[in-house]
Amino acid sequence: MAMLKAELDDPVTALAELDVLLEERLARYNNPLHPEVIRTRFGQARVIARTGDVETAAALLRQVRDDRARVLGEDHPDTLAAQAELDGLSETDR
Repeated sequence: MAMLKAELDDPVTALAELDVLLEERLARYNNPLHPEVIRTRFGQARVIARTGDVETAAALLRQVRDDRARVLGEDHPDTLAAQAELDGLSETDR
């Protein structure tokens, strides 16, 4: 739902919901490197990029990419998706 809200031009609500979801997932899995926790952080980075804060989004995406590579492997589709999202950020905006 949070990502849908972001796509419907409500990034503030989306980020608030993702913050809550991140807290819930951290409490549930008790592991900051659990794939669901990392997935939530990936969503946060994507929404932040939509707000125009490319520098923060890029930093978060690099962390997500590195964590996914560590947990899932360099060639895992989720790792590659994080790299693709990072690559998609405009070089001139960084």
